[in-house]
Amino acid sequence: MGTEQIGFIAACVAAIAAIIAAVVAAKAQQGVERMKVQFRHFEEIETLKRRYSTPLLKSAEELYNKLNDVVRNRFRTCRYFTKLPDSIVNIRSIGDVLSSDTTVYLASVLYLFARYFASIEAIKKDVGLLQLASDEETRALQRRLRQTVAVFFSGRSLKDFKIREAHSLKYRGVIMEGAQVLIGESMLIEKDGTHECISFYEFCSKIATDKDFRQCLSPLFNFLGGLQEVRGITYESDDIDFRWPKLIIFASFLRELIRQIDIAKVMTLLPELEQYEQKYIAEHDDIRKNLEGFRVAHPDP
Repeated sequence: MGTEQIGFIAACVAAIAAIIAAVVAAKAQQGVERMKVQFRHFEEIETLKRRYSTPLLKSAEELYNKLNDVVRNRFRTCRYFTKLPDSIVNIRSIGDVLSSDTTVYLASVLYLFARYFASIEAIKKDVGLLQLASDEETRALQRRLRQTVAVFFSGRSLKDFKIREAHSLKYRGVIMEGAQVLIGESMLIEKDGTHECISFYEFCSKIATDKDFRQCLSPLFNFLGGLQEVRGITYESDDIDFRWPKLIIFASFLRELIRQIDIAKVMTLLPELEQYEQKYIAEHDDIRKNLEGFRVAHPDP
């Protein structure tokens, strides 16, 4: 083989190698670009999850801790709820809110409930957050959120309970699903293309000035109004205030929701309510059976 042939073959091999190297480099670059796009998409998803899960997490934590006081100390806190709805409806200024311990306490409880409903509606309005997570995370969050709202409208929790007709509406403690949505939506304001919950100050001001807003909150007024301690919640009880078991069950689902989405473990939950709840359910077999029936209709994740 002559020198010219060898040189030609070498040139061909070099050209082929250059082409292969270019193709490999191009594919590698495409892979890098795909990874960048995927990473940016992942970052966007994580940003959206933080933006909407953080208010949900915070609202659930603060409401849970407030229920720790309402439920465990109900012999003391019941006196506040006898003032509903008049004490709230009659608010005409922030000064009215600050006029007594009763109005401050009631307004704070109402706000925490309404803010939790609002955090759910903000997620539903602004992003398909429940479709951004993995399928497993999506189903788990959907089920848990469904449990928390279903506690207040599901009739299954009342199975086998005999409530005197005169007290049926008062003691059932029903906040229909549509009413919960309306409460949540009335708490939201649009800002920079997203929905945010109003502050406690804005909440009190809106109660004072907006009759329609107070009307939206009326199912919550009705649920909390006149809460009173009824001993011996059993099948044989003449007066069954089923709102207490609902609050206890609702708190338990809030606690599980917080544990489910608090990946960084930054939330602080008061432990006493969980201990109280376990003792309460252990002592009330009928409540436990109804809770089991509720979980069949609205299963755990």
